[in-house]
Amino acid sequence: PIQSLTDHGINVAVHSDYCVSLPNWGHSIFMSMHRIMPKSGFDSMFPAPTDIAYTLDFNAKLSPKVTGPLPTKAECTTMEQAIVNATINGAKMLRMNDDTGSIEVGKKADIVGFKENIFKAAPQVVADMQPLFTMIDGETVYKQENAEKMVEIVTGLRGLNP
Repeated sequence: PIQSLTDHGINVAVHSDYCVSLPNWGHSIFMSMHRIMPKSGFDSMFPAPTDIAYTLDFNAKLSPKVTGPLPTKAECTTMEQAIVNATINGAKMLRMNDDTGSIEVGKKADIVGFKENIFKAAPQVVADMQPLFTMIDGETVYKQENAEKMVEIVTGLRGLNP
């Protein structure tokens, strides 16, 4: 019940403990917004052919043969809240929010860059977006070949080392 907890002022973090979840940030965002894993996650758990149906319909009758979102739709978060839960709230939960979790002067630059605008992309697309680059503490630790320009822009803005 992520939204109810958030509405009551409880710090909710998603995607902050790799021991119990796959390290897929997009899936965590999608699940916060829809209360079900994305179709790609379902397909990897239940490869075709399968007799289990997948739906995003909150009105569908769920059963062992039909998987869909957990009730209620009111517990779904917005994209914005899902990102807050995956960034600054995770840092708060780990008591690291003075150092990381948001982009501010003096904080570590832990940044993931995507080709698509996550606020304009369809949720299923966000679930499976691949990063163009990843920076940890201001250092680029992963970069696709075509991401050079974006890394230059980010590092230039932040005064970091590409």
